[in-house]
Amino acid sequence: MRTLAIVCLIVISIILVGCNPFDEKTDQIIESATDRAIEIYYDTEQEGTIKYAITSRSDTDYELGSSFRLEYLDNEEWYVVPFKPRIVSNMVEIQLKKGDTREFETNLPNLFSNLPDGHYRIIKKVLVVSSYKLTGESFNIAFEFDYPFE
Repeated sequence: MRTLAIVCLIVISIILVGCNPFDEKTDQIIESATDRAIEIYYDTEQEGTIKYAITSRSDTDYELGSSFRLEYLDNEEWYVVPFKPRIVSNMVEIQLKKGDTREFETNLPNLFSNLPDGHYRIIKKVLVVSSYKLTGESFNIAFEFDYPFE
């Protein structure tokens, strides 16, 4: 009987290794960055660190923060990847005018625990500015990548 229980535990462990560890599905609507005249470039040369830059080609002024959301793709559905406990983000708002580029750098293993191999996206919320005032309009942009980096 004990042998059967051990075999069952081993089988269950093997099955769970390939499972999605994240619970919360996302319903984020992502707009095309190119439709908003925004370009995103990213680089993954350094182990665990992703560098990305956002450039505005629009006549509209934008603001965005340093915060972001990481999501994991599993069976054609996106899931929110929770930050490690006690991780805080500064809420710095950054202006993005036509021709401006803002660069960001994130070390994923420092912020997130146990990231499985797979396909991810980083989502940034962008606020629309008119005459130096927020209009109340906002949208999300994203870029996708595979982790771990090759």
